[in-house]
Amino acid sequence: MDIETILNDIKSDKIKKVIIDTDAANELDDQFAIAYAVGAKKIDVLSINATHFSHNGSDLKEGMEKSYQEILHILTLMERDDLKPAVYRGSTSFLSSETEPVLSEAAKDLAERAMKYTKEKPLYVVSIGAITN
Repeated sequence: MDIETILNDIKSDKIKKVIIDTDAANELDDQFAIAYAVGAKKIDVLSINATHFSHNGSDLKEGMEKSYQEILHILTLMERDDLKPAVYRGSTSFLSSETEPVLSEAAKDLAERAMKYTKEKPLYVVSIGAITN
């Protein structure tokens, strides 16, 4: 799919299928992005994945778990408990190589969902955190 086709699809009125990959507890911008996407009429959020982050050498697993809990908190505030079963914990480490995946609930769900989509029926992954998932 070329960039022009993607841009035309994004601009169209059809509903976009989206997975959000986010380090929601890292900075404030991700909370706004989640709220916007979940509330948007042209976006169908299929799942939200927690990604890891670290500050000054803190534990990546702890960062991912904080992001996971923050996603659930945002959905509670938005009264969207219906989306909570589609929130997944992501990787707790960086990729060790370009060919070795880091297995997680989020990576498994993302791969399974991606296999169901095509050029004609795209799936958009909005990565606003570490792209390890």
